[in-house]
Amino acid sequence: MKSILKYLIILPLVLFNFSCDDGPTDSTVYNGDIVGSWMMTGLTGGYTYVVDLPEGDQEWPADTSFGIKLTWDKADDLPFGSFVSMWALEVEVGDTIPGVTTIAELTISDMVEDTIGLIGVFDDAPSSGSDATYKMKGRYPGIFYNYSECKSAGSTAPMTDQGLYTWDQSTYNFTIKRDPSISGSQVLPPFDDGTLTMTDDNTMNIV
Repeated sequence: MKSILKYLIILPLVLFNFSCDDGPTDSTVYNGDIVGSWMMTGLTGGYTYVVDLPEGDQEWPADTSFGIKLTWDKADDLPFGSFVSMWALEVEVGDTIPGVTTIAELTISDMVEDTIGLIGVFDDAPSSGSDATYKMKGRYPGIFYNYSECKSAGSTAPMTDQGLYTWDQSTYNFTIKRDPSISGSQVLPPFDDGTLTMTDDNTMNIV
């Protein structure tokens, strides 16, 4: 029987729910009400099991598959019978294992208890539609995979991040990307398919 290799991934940025401090007072503001300092007050994370291969020197064939196989050891007792087996689940690298996706929702009380929290600062763009700078600092949850124990575990870690963002106020499309002017790695991975909406003057949601 082959075994399932399970690799758990948490989307680093799924939903932010902020309440804001005072914004800018300049006469021309290109990025509207999101410019200013914000505090995270809610977080929704999606946990998905994706099949991956263990790290190491072993080479795996391109068509390697994993899964659960059902067998019936009494099949040989039947007339003209043979050992019967069938796949109950068969997956390959990159496949999402069905039925195990989990959604975790954290309120401000949950985050305080788990020592999770972020402050975000969004600068204005130099012109309409241009890249603008964001900064994030705080403690954020993550999922880490322990290959020696073949299981995943959750943890929180401090993060300080800076990158570039754009926000289309007509379609609400929100994107972030690496800031080429800074060295080191960017904590939040780039994406171009986010959505940012203002719930009211003091609250915005980023998905």
